[in-house]
Amino acid sequence: MQLKNQDLAVIKQALKVAMDNERNEQASYSYREVLAKLAYADEKERDEAPLLNRDGFRYDYDDASDV
Repeated sequence: MQLKNQDLAVIKQALKVAMDNERNEQASYSYREVLAKLAYADEKERDEAPLLNRDGFRYDYDDASDV
């Protein structure tokens, strides 16, 4: 299942609210753990994004071919 960025933002906000209002320490820890996993997934996706856009060609716009 693919979630949109807006969906993830809603989930993160709901987890934060639940964590702040939860009296059960174990449940609060579970929410924190899921938030950490989502943050790690976001970071990993940002790091891999430049690799996905490579098509094998490199362009040098600084070549000064008009000199």
